[in-house]
Parts: sequence; C-alpha cells; structure tokens
Amino acid sequence: MRNNMTLQLRTASVDDLEPLLQLEQSCFDSDQLGRVNLRYLLQSPTAHVRLIEQLTHDQFSVVGYSIGLTRANSKIWRIYSLAVAAQARGQGIAARLIEDSLIRAKQLGCQTVSLEVMTTNTAALALYRRFGFEVTDLLAQYYENGEDGYRMRLTLREPN
Repeated sequence: MRNNMTLQLRTASVDDLEPLLQLEQSCFDSDQLGRVNLRYLLQSPTAHVRLIEQLTHDQFSVVGYSIGLTRANSKIWRIYSLAVAAQARGQGIAARLIEDSLIRAKQLGCQTVSLEVMTTNTAALALYRRFGFEVTDLLAQYYENGEDGYRMRLTLREPN
C-alpha cells in the first residue's frame, strides 16, 4: 500500500458524522445513508463503523470507511457498507477495511461474513473474490436505482 505511514485506521464516533456523510455522498449515487441513519449506526452497539484517515498537509481527512453489522446470538457479520474516496483509490484502503472487518468478525465469534454489491461494480467484485467471497444470490432490482445486486458470502476458518 502506498502512503502507508500517512494512513490511520480507527473506530468512528459521532464526531465523525460530517466527514462520513461527505464521503457517502461522493461515493454513492443511490442508496445513500442519510444523517439520521448514519448517526444511529455510529451509536449502535451492533454496528461497527471503522474509518481510515489520510494525513495530507498536516491534516487528517477521512478517505474510507466500513460498516459491519452484527446481531446478538448470530454468527454472521454483515459488511453493510464500504466506501473509499475517489482520490484515495488504488492504495489498498478497501482491502485494509475488509481485512479489519474479517479480524473483528472472528474476534466476535462470527462464522460467516456476508455483503451485497451491485452486479456492475466489477472492481468491488474482484476485490471481494480475492478475499474468497462467493456469489450466493442474485438480487433483482435490489438497489434504489433499479440495479441488480449480488449477495456474497465468506465462511471464516478457525485458526490452525
């Protein structure tokens, strides 16, 4: 990953609401998380919002985030949303966020990680496949804009 020394991964807080909203709006044309929903997720004990900040000109700016969802008594971790700013793509930020999600899922005893992705998002599909995710369902007209989605799943292995 380029610029590894200038990247910081951490848990997001309500104080990060505005930069997260800006990133959300810049990355997604439809199915955007609004202020109320994002604030709720930042405060929910079953939502795990992580972000990556990049240091430029002595100031950190949010360049990526992931939201993982869990439920009590469930062994499934859902990657609910993942976004990387256009200017920060190609630096391994999405991969780092996925790795972080997988580590956290294992720590919580999850056995499966699931996610949904647009069938036309070839870059994301390739990345998820690289981590071992497999398409399990076609979700017809799943997104607000009418696009189809795939449900993808990864079974987590126990450490040897």
